[in-house]
Amino acid sequence: MIRMLPWILRVETLALGLWIGSILFFSTTAAPTAFRSLDVEHAGTFIRSIFPKYYAFGIVCGVVALTGGVAVSAWAGGRLGWVSTALIGVMLATTVYARQGLMPRVDAYRLARAEAAESDVSAYERANASFRAAHRTSVVLNGLVLLLGVIAFLLVRMPDSPTDRAGG
Repeated sequence: MIRMLPWILRVETLALGLWIGSILFFSTTAAPTAFRSLDVEHAGTFIRSIFPKYYAFGIVCGVVALTGGVAVSAWAGGRLGWVSTALIGVMLATTVYARQGLMPRVDAYRLARAEAAESDVSAYERANASFRAAHRTSVVLNGLVLLLGVIAFLLVRMPDSPTDRAGG
């Protein structure tokens, strides 16, 4: 098993890097470009169609990185390895919550806002406030996952991490 540790660490690092990269690409390129290039309605439709895949990709990367982190930390030891693994666990839990809990609420508030837009001003305002709050939460959680991912990545690659003891 010890011989496999460098490879497991490489897979963990790759999964974490891909996850961080996907967050950066979506946040800095895909979403802003959609809203600059399309009208708001079509941009929103486009972005909503990406979200399930975006979160699923993060969950797959998170499971791979978490599994690798647990394996490397268990066999190679070191507190930094366990800290980075815990951060990856928080990232994964946050991403699962965003996909399974928050995303459906954002969609429900958006639909309620659209339904109330033409008929009930107070219902529209309530739905819009709920939508904006849920969207803001989504943005904050996305930023949190990105920040934790960068920290975890640096810890995984830091000297005196399991990398050194794993021969990688």
